[in-house]
Amino acid sequence: MSKKRTVYFMEVFQETADGVAVALAPGFWDLLASHLRGAPEEERSAFYRGNLLLGEARSDVKTLLDYIYLGRSRPEIDWPDVQDELGSVGALSEVPNIYGLLEPVYIAGIDGSNFAAFLRSSGGPTWSGIEAWINEVTAVGVKGPFYKLRPLVKKDGFERLRDSFGVSKVHIKVEPHALGAGSSSGAIGQAMEAVEEVSGDLSMELILSFGHATPDTLAAEELKDQLVEFMRNATFKKSSATLIVDQDGETKREQVDFLNDKITSREVIDAPEGEEPSLNSALIALGSAIQKYRQGKL
Repeated sequence: MSKKRTVYFMEVFQETADGVAVALAPGFWDLLASHLRGAPEEERSAFYRGNLLLGEARSDVKTLLDYIYLGRSRPEIDWPDVQDELGSVGALSEVPNIYGLLEPVYIAGIDGSNFAAFLRSSGGPTWSGIEAWINEVTAVGVKGPFYKLRPLVKKDGFERLRDSFGVSKVHIKVEPHALGAGSSSGAIGQAMEAVEEVSGDLSMELILSFGHATPDTLAAEELKDQLVEFMRNATFKKSSATLIVDQDGETKREQVDFLNDKITSREVIDAPEGEEPSLNSALIALGSAIQKYRQGKL
């Protein structure tokens, strides 16, 4: 059976504790992979919210893809049962020589840049978990600057947002695994933090609007700045806005849907019903998405 999975394209960058961007030379993913190849297990692992995150650098001979494997431990209470050849059902935790289950994300750097393609399993590490793991295995320390991830977006919609006078309405939706990714300030950031504090399994849909009223210039600019920060740092299910723009000397409102500007690729993956795709099918999908990106088809 075939199913579709989304391959995300992200950029790694550095930021101080005060939110100031720091220049990062190209080639981060290659350097990280090189570090992982020579590191013992304890230097390739981190704990995030009670779960083990374990990474390693790999090279696949079938797809010729160099990638980073990062697995997130699944709590034993969530392990499935198994059935033997006689039909007997038992707990997977009682099977000899099985010490843990890991839910993966596959990360492939692109052409020596700081861009990478990501393919997650349904229970794979969250974006905030990936960030925490990177900072741990690279020994960033408590003072930073810290490594963070932000989605790649097409330039058109994002440039229209940056060039606008302000924003009169914002509509965003963030899935549970993405709530802790990056950082956002103001009303958007506070809402994301509040939802995540309630439960890591909650998604968030938020609408901020001035309605039909003409917003104060400073307020519209502030909402715009918050949305720009959100767009740079968060991975979203939905993000749209009403921009206040200049059209032939007149102030107008313009709708923009940023979901169409986020660079992703929906890839077909062969997998049995109810099961995660095999490693080979996942890597084929990852390689296919990267090829489309290189060809400018996304």
